[in-house]
Amino acid sequence: MRHCSLIAMVLALLVAAPAPVRAQDGAEVLAAANALGTLAACAIDISGRPFCLYRADLPPVSIAGFDAELAEELAPVMDLLAADIASPEAGEQFPQWRSYDAYASHAWASGTSPFADGNNQESTSEAINAWVGLRHWAAASGNEGLEQQGAWLQANEIATALAYWTNFDLEDPVYEGYGHSYIPLNFGGKRDFATWFSAEPAAGLAIQVLPVTPASRYLGDDPARVGTNLEEGLDGKGYTQQYGDLLLAYSALAGEEQRKAALEVVDEVPVDDGNSRTFLKAWLHRLGH
Repeated sequence: MRHCSLIAMVLALLVAAPAPVRAQDGAEVLAAANALGTLAACAIDISGRPFCLYRADLPPVSIAGFDAELAEELAPVMDLLAADIASPEAGEQFPQWRSYDAYASHAWASGTSPFADGNNQESTSEAINAWVGLRHWAAASGNEGLEQQGAWLQANEIATALAYWTNFDLEDPVYEGYGHSYIPLNFGGKRDFATWFSAEPAAGLAIQVLPVTPASRYLGDDPARVGTNLEEGLDGKGYTQQYGDLLLAYSALAGEEQRKAALEVVDEVPVDDGNSRTFLKAWLHRLGH
């Protein structure tokens, strides 16, 4: 399949990268390849494409820092990948913005409306991660227009993630009868308190958190709401359940007291395959500075 081949090309180029690479030119590329590779919900199933692009995390070299020559070498494939998810205008190869809905101000994970309830969006945090990657790659490659586009895509996705998934107004009559403090899965025509892979409350909250990156701080926009969401998401089972590491990272955004409490139990939580205990500790310590 063409898009699987595209990812394979990126992986091959990155694995073949010369080592050691220089770090001085890597600041703007730090999250670019990793987050573009993730692709979030922004590049899935708008034209019948497979899930092979979903969270296609690139090797560690992708975030180790590139030199200018390597960035230039990767540019043809990375530019193609960026155009695939966020072409600023429609062309022969790609639609404009692929799954980003300008009216709704967020992406859809399924753009073909395969259900009676319309399109759906599960992980807003993955969508945000894709726009972060787009912005960083544009900055690294000197594409000012694309960098500006990545910035407003990221800003809009954050605003809607908070407004419609994690921090919506609990007193708004539109949510009467829903009975939950966060929404794991929004459709065009309904809301589900479940994910595609689990009905567990922890999974439903974690899918709005992963992947945890420096760009995840927006999740702490309302510290009190973090606590409210965790009370429901943990469901009395604590942080030793599946996805406990992601929820522990989220908990630290509630304030300094919660961050210190998280450090006390960080060695006890299971770690998701897409995370590491080392990164979790680094996140918790960095939030204190």
